[in-house]
Amino acid sequence: MMADRRLEFICLQPQEVMSTVIAAVLGGLRLEIDMAWMDAITDGDWKPEQRGDVDALLAVEQRLLASGKRRKGTGTGIDLDLSREDEFGLLVRLAPYSIHSEAWVDGDEVFSSSDTGDHALFALTPNEASDGAIRLAEVGYAFEDVLVFRQ
Repeated sequence: MMADRRLEFICLQPQEVMSTVIAAVLGGLRLEIDMAWMDAITDGDWKPEQRGDVDALLAVEQRLLASGKRRKGTGTGIDLDLSREDEFGLLVRLAPYSIHSEAWVDGDEVFSSSDTGDHALFALTPNEASDGAIRLAEVGYAFEDVLVFRQ
């Protein structure tokens, strides 16, 4: 059986809105995501209120290094286990400000944030997009108002 084709959607919202979009859209995929990572670097300075999250992200990296589980060749990317509530929260809150983050399902990139925090890209099957629309509506956003189909 052939898997559903993924459609690309781009989010061009302010960073604060993008966090909500990431939470809603990736929330439905969270347990299916088999690889996710994020850079602990931003284009400017981290906001003071983000310092605790940045420290927690760096602690994830230290835990991976100490356990020998940090993947080689990841550069500045820090692997995240999105089945863990705390690490999913870090992705949601910091990805819009990080220079880059990604999430993958079965070898398909399903999420990527930009180097400047001005957009995020989602690759979703029709069912995943429908689920994302429901989750976005639950937090007060219409799918078509925050995500644009990218042809």
